[in-house]
Amino acid sequence: MPEPNRHRTKVEFRLDSRQVLLAFVGGVVLLAIAFAIGVMVGGRLSGVAGPVEDTPDLLAKLDEQEKTYQEHKTKEEAAPKVAEEKDDKTAPTPPKALPNKEKQTEKQAVAPVEPKPKKKPDPPKPKPKPAPKAEPAPPAASATDGQTPAPAGQFYTLQIASLPARAKAEEYVKNFKSFDRRKPFVTTADIPGKGTWYRVKIGKFETKEQALAYQSIFEAKTSLQTILALE
Repeated sequence: MPEPNRHRTKVEFRLDSRQVLLAFVGGVVLLAIAFAIGVMVGGRLSGVAGPVEDTPDLLAKLDEQEKTYQEHKTKEEAAPKVAEEKDDKTAPTPPKALPNKEKQTEKQAVAPVEPKPKKKPDPPKPKPKPAPKAEPAPPAASATDGQTPAPAGQFYTLQIASLPARAKAEEYVKNFKSFDRRKPFVTTADIPGKGTWYRVKIGKFETKEQALAYQSIFEAKTSLQTILALE
């Protein structure tokens, strides 16, 4: 037997303006959360694979140590003159004069006046002891303790080029663009079988450790190969 016709109901789905607004705000929040997660993941990946950061504090420390070395070297070359302290001898202050006149009573006695006894002179005051001479303060601890200092009258430097002609070496120095305040300079070297060569160098360091620290920074900044030298 055929089934009777079933009643079909139509279901309509409608959203009012408030529900539409809530759905839009929810979508924006989800997009913002996804964007923040993507930024965090990208920052971590860039931090792992990124280039090595510069070390400006190390450069400033090297500059300060080099300046201290130059001042220390200048003081050693000058002949120190030690001034001797003179004993400060001060004359003792004289005692104040006592008044000569004495008060008399209204009624004078009839008895004969006796001569006044002479005053004994005051004993001399002891001379002040001279102040002890101040002992020189112990030298302050140097910033290069625990490092390898250069021999007396020498310093560590970095060789960046070696050329057979002085004109080429001076032109190299003129066209060289340094990333800090240090400027290259030219020295000569007699090489057996090759004659006189002109070497371009940069930096003057008191210790070997300072020169090695600057060498790593210099080669990373300029992509040049250097040689540690003693000048």
